[in-house]
Amino acid sequence: VGWPGVYAESEKERSEIERVLAGHDCIPVWPPRDKFDQFVNFCATVLWPVFHDCMMSFQNTNPRPFNEDGWAAYTFVNNEFARAVVRHSHESDLIWIHGHNLLMMPTFISRKLSTANIGVYLHSPFPSSDSFKSL
Repeated sequence: VGWPGVYAESEKERSEIERVLAGHDCIPVWPPRDKFDQFVNFCATVLWPVFHDCMMSFQNTNPRPFNEDGWAAYTFVNNEFARAVVRHSHESDLIWIHGHNLLMMPTFISRKLSTANIGVYLHSPFPSSDSFKSL
């Protein structure tokens, strides 16, 4: 289950992409483009710096305000991915989630599948407690 890496320009193109991916046991998730763009921006400008201890933009005398729209898009897209996983999961499946982009997925999945076997792999170092203190 994942984003196919492209936006389909028509329903025909979307169906064709889904057909090709189904041949590889892949299930595309199609979040609305504007939400997905906000999601990507939030991950790149908020989460990535936090997880990599590069928070200069948060630690100056005039920090930018928190991106509420980005946060809403982040939770929305995580929920879209979680719903797709839930629709295609079986009780004995191991659900493996990668990266800081989808850290809310386990919560959304476990709300629907309370006995789900969920693993998370974080591809970046977890920030130190000092990092959280500076936010």
